[in-house]
Amino acid sequence: MAKRIIPDANGTEANVLLDKRLISAPPLAVSQCMERTIEMAEGAKDALHEALASILDFKEKAVSGVEEKEQMLDEMEDKLSTFLLELSSVSLTDSDSRTVTELLHCISDFSEMTVKTFSSGDTEIAFNVEPLEEVIDDLTKMINDKHIERLRKGECSPELGVYLTDLLINCERVSDHCSNVAVSIIQIANSSMNSHDYLNGLKAERSPQFIESYNAYGQKYRLAIN
Repeated sequence: MAKRIIPDANGTEANVLLDKRLISAPPLAVSQCMERTIEMAEGAKDALHEALASILDFKEKAVSGVEEKEQMLDEMEDKLSTFLLELSSVSLTDSDSRTVTELLHCISDFSEMTVKTFSSGDTEIAFNVEPLEEVIDDLTKMINDKHIERLRKGECSPELGVYLTDLLINCERVSDHCSNVAVSIIQIANSSMNSHDYLNGLKAERSPQFIESYNAYGQKYRLAIN
C-alpha cells in the first residue's frame, strides 16, 4: 500500500491511499485513481496560491511550506503514475482505458479553474480554459513589452528583469499545463477527438463562445497601466 499525506491550505491532512490489491477490481481502481488525482490537483492549486501570495508578502515559513508540498506532490505523482501504468496492463473497459490514459497525461499538469473542471468533469468549464490561456499569453507579451520600455528609460534594472522574466515564464507554463488538462477532459468526453486537431480547430474557428470568453477574460484581467 502506498501512502502520502498532503496538507491543504488550512493545514488539514488528506490521506492518499492506493492499494495494489485494487488492480484486481479495475472499475474501483480507476475510481480511486480519479479521487487521488483530484486530491493531488487540490494540493497543486494550494501550493500555487501560496507561492503567488509570497511574491507580495514574503514569509520564509510559507515558502518552505510550498517547497515541502512540491516535494510531496512529486512523490505522489510518481506513485500514482506507477499505479496507473500497472492498471493499464490489465483488462479494462474502453471507458476505463480512456480514463487511465488521460489521467496519465493529466497528473503532471494541474492548477486553478482546471481543478474544478477535472473534479466535476464539466466540459463547459473545460471549453473556457483555452480562451483564458490565450489571454495569459497576451498579458505575458504585454508585460514583457512594458518591461523592455522601462529598461530603455532606465526605470528598471536588468537584474530585477531576470526575476520578472522567470515569474512570467512559470506563470505561462501553468496556463499551458491547465490547457493540457482541459483538452484531456474534453477528450474523455469525446473519445475520438485528437488533442492537436481540437486546439487547431479551436484557434482557427474562433467560435462565438470562444470569442465571448476571450473578451470577458481580457476585460477582467486587463493591465491597469498605460
